[in-house]
Amino acid sequence: MKTRRSRLPATCLCPASWRTGVVLGLIALSGAPCIADPVTPLTETEKSTTHAISLNDRVLFPPELFPGFERQTPDELLLAGLAAKYPGRIVRTPPALPAAPPVVRASVLVRLPNGIDYVRCYANGIADVSVPEFAPGATGRVIDLRFFSTAPDSVSACVRLCEKLTGAVPRVQQLGEYFSAEKPSVQGKGAEVESAPLFPVIVLVNYGTSGPVEAMLADLQVRRKIILVGTATAGNTARYIPVDKVPGWWRICGELQSDSASRSLVGTGVAPRVRVAVSQDADLLAWQWVERGAGPDTVLRLSQQQSAAGTRKPESPAPGANGNDAAAPVDAPAGTDLLFRRGYDILVALQVMADAPVSR
Repeated sequence: MKTRRSRLPATCLCPASWRTGVVLGLIALSGAPCIADPVTPLTETEKSTTHAISLNDRVLFPPELFPGFERQTPDELLLAGLAAKYPGRIVRTPPALPAAPPVVRASVLVRLPNGIDYVRCYANGIADVSVPEFAPGATGRVIDLRFFSTAPDSVSACVRLCEKLTGAVPRVQQLGEYFSAEKPSVQGKGAEVESAPLFPVIVLVNYGTSGPVEAMLADLQVRRKIILVGTATAGNTARYIPVDKVPGWWRICGELQSDSASRSLVGTGVAPRVRVAVSQDADLLAWQWVERGAGPDTVLRLSQQQSAAGTRKPESPAPGANGNDAAAPVDAPAGTDLLFRRGYDILVALQVMADAPVSR
């Protein structure tokens, strides 16, 4: 004879969505570990004859074991349960753009040894993304998009930036209502960029790379148009709106995904193909060397010196014309931009392999 798992009494049952939401809400609010015993799904007949859990049931929710439970509303318990089951989609506070030093200026473009261009881009506003003008003759590009934080309204600007930097148009799709106003154009001309580099574009990213550009970078990496180097991005590819009639709660209303990756980046971000083990503090300090006035070529040279010398501390970079004239703190480790050095070394290695004779 076919047996079925036992269930709670009928007075303690509720429809599947409410039952799961309330139980998960209790777990989330209490912080206590809980192991759920799987049950057989309810039939349509059972769903129509069951009753909701009574929040006033002092036998089921003893006050001494559930302190403050009487102040919780069914809506709050349901939202707390959904927040535990769907991280990043029901939140108390919508994720903010990662904090970064305020910068409003044009991009930095420097020609490095071996014909490699280093480009640092800034997001100066909703639709104002600084795009550099390239000089001919570059054999490769290292694009620095660390702390490049963009809002949902900057989709079109990010598309133009990606097309200009890589020569490829990112393919993204909207889920829900990601665009706040009329849907912007996410299709570029698709034409080859003038003076395009000979090798794949290296893009440096970190926890401060945030917004719609994340979905575009994920798409270009899957299509092998770029090589991402660094640490995982912020994972802020969603738009949130307040939950009606429940103050203090926000829900996701739309997100941007890559057509190629077809995977949500909310809360996880893009995983670079080449990951570099570096702390957030060390990466921020390394990124700030150029902001403090050191030239990218100087930072690269000192990074290479430190790599060759091991723990020996190289000389401090001198202030240059790329920023203000304030020198870096004397106690700050100089030449420790691991991401920059790794991206440059990858391009140099590709050049060497391209010039190497074919083995027979």
